[in-house]
Amino acid sequence: MEIISNENELLKSKKINLDKKFMLGWIILAAIIAVILILSSIGFSSYKEGQDATIDLFINSRYSQVRGHYEAAENHEDLVSRVHNSLSPSWTSSSNELVSHIMSINAERLDILYYELSDNWLAPYSSNLKNAASRLSKEVLKTLESKGYDCHDDAAYYVKHANYLDFAFTNYKSLVIPVILAAILLGLTNVLYLKDKATEIAISEGVITYKASKGKSKKFLVKDIGSVETTGLKGLKITGVGVNAKIILIENAENIKTQLMNMRSSMPNESTPVITTENNADSIKKYKELLDSGIITQEEFDAKKKQLLDL
Repeated sequence: MEIISNENELLKSKKINLDKKFMLGWIILAAIIAVILILSSIGFSSYKEGQDATIDLFINSRYSQVRGHYEAAENHEDLVSRVHNSLSPSWTSSSNELVSHIMSINAERLDILYYELSDNWLAPYSSNLKNAASRLSKEVLKTLESKGYDCHDDAAYYVKHANYLDFAFTNYKSLVIPVILAAILLGLTNVLYLKDKATEIAISEGVITYKASKGKSKKFLVKDIGSVETTGLKGLKITGVGVNAKIILIENAENIKTQLMNMRSSMPNESTPVITTENNADSIKKYKELLDSGIITQEEFDAKKKQLLDL
């Protein structure tokens, strides 16, 4: 559809307004993020209760050497890590012994905790270290499940994540990752849309004014157009001698193309030997206006003038 802004302006591009669609996209994305935050917060709250119950089994031990190991933790994450390492120690791939860097105090701690939890007193070091760790995990699992905590058959389940972000990303990554990607894509598209919003094409008395996305305007004559093509995203591409204009998301791309081609075809071809002095004078006048407005240089004006006067 044509937009008539004044007497001289014949045709102007009309941008497609996608503001509401982008706003709707951001609202939907925000709603999805809110749902994920609510679900993950509820999940972490329940998880934290199980984590506290697991830690209590260790830090409230009646054995001072056991308590001391956990009380020496620098912060909550360190405490969770220590409990997790007690329930899931690292083993060598070729033996039933702990990796060499685990101190012997671990063996004592594991056995003491095992016998405390199981309420059985046998010789503290009569069993293999790995078996002691295995028994400890089973007793912790049994104790937690008896209190109503679902450990998913893993005694260390509640001490795998020390903070909310780690818990949320691990347990909701199938939702978090697509949302992050969608937010990035929507953000980039929105930025490009806002940047392109400034582009504009206006046609007035044989002169095309092209306003690029950076806000700078260029003017050129319709007679200099070589081709006009519609492009994807409802766009328009105009090329020719010193002409290179691209614009997208306009409602009247086809109309502008038709009008420009009609205007161009109605003008006499420069290769035609018969060109009236009046037409030449009009063209020189238009180029002089472009020179005065700073659109073209003096050299370009002189070259065009010489060409039109066939000098």
